[in-house]
Amino acid sequence: MLLGHRANRNGVEKYYGIHDVKFCPLDISFVSSGNDRCVHVWESSRRPYHDRSYKLHKFEATPHALAFKPGTSTLAVAAKSVFVFPNLKRESDPLQLRGGNNYPHHIVGAICWGREATSNYLFASSEPTDADAFTGWHRAFDLAKEQPLGQKMDATEAGDAIAIDSLGTKLVLATRVSNSSGVLRLYDIQRKEFKKAHTKITLEPYRRDIEGEIHDAVLSPDGVYLALGRHDNRTHVYDSRFLGKGVLYDFRHDNFATKTAPGSESCGVMKVQWVTNGSRLGLVSGGSDGCVRLWDVLQAANSAQNGVVLAEVNSDISTFSLGDRFKGEHQLVVGDCTGEVTIFDRLYEPDFALNVAT
Repeated sequence: MLLGHRANRNGVEKYYGIHDVKFCPLDISFVSSGNDRCVHVWESSRRPYHDRSYKLHKFEATPHALAFKPGTSTLAVAAKSVFVFPNLKRESDPLQLRGGNNYPHHIVGAICWGREATSNYLFASSEPTDADAFTGWHRAFDLAKEQPLGQKMDATEAGDAIAIDSLGTKLVLATRVSNSSGVLRLYDIQRKEFKKAHTKITLEPYRRDIEGEIHDAVLSPDGVYLALGRHDNRTHVYDSRFLGKGVLYDFRHDNFATKTAPGSESCGVMKVQWVTNGSRLGLVSGGSDGCVRLWDVLQAANSAQNGVVLAEVNSDISTFSLGDRFKGEHQLVVGDCTGEVTIFDRLYEPDFALNVAT
């Protein structure tokens, strides 16, 4: 148990919630962001971990999302604005990337690094701290030139989620226009066309009693399919080549009994992840029914053989992580909304090997 995000207040030990944890691509050290407004680095060169941890930075606002540039130790932190640390050392001067003075009451809710030809670009999206406001800034920063202000995208709504394909050619941005409606944009970033969306569609609206938020957005490895984890406990899959044709699949956790605690609000589908078996493609999602389910895109969404339960816990799913068993990793680690973490191995795999798609 690593007790890093804590403070002593008049002799009383105070512990802070953790928002994100990411492993460094170059070794098994990792970073964490917490409600103490700090990012901590946990080094692994010597045991125990807590003897090799240090505070990387304390921010003006609470840091949320963390993202390592693929294949490097360059870390991006989403807080009041975007901070980039060229390496994980306390003496590093972070490169602060602001969105402009027009949005003083915003936080950066989503960040994403480019891939391949766009690997030096960092994409960021903001949302207002006021729950009744729906404006945001969305930018692409060129880190090779260390430009403090990047190209502004044409979206002006509150940011929800960003997804980028494995080749770094296309980027998807999900935003909210109101509490029950959202917009989806596709950008051709291979051509560095960050300012104007290649395609723009309106997402299927939510019921008025449900907050219209997209929790997670993931493109398939070939960049064809886009999966959106929605607050209404459903996962919508689109063909990114034909976004205007609407939802291709509607995979629903809301067809099953909820395990959300009485008096608590369901958060819906918090995480989605693609898996492969050769050329065959599947999607894994976790919802308020307390189940992590596997969906086969070759079957109808309402098929009785679809949505196979890989794991079930006692509360609604907060997050999960799929591992590579051939590397000695656990096949599935699930965190639920009560704070319990459950590890699963030897999962039931109906004609489908759970190879994590990257």
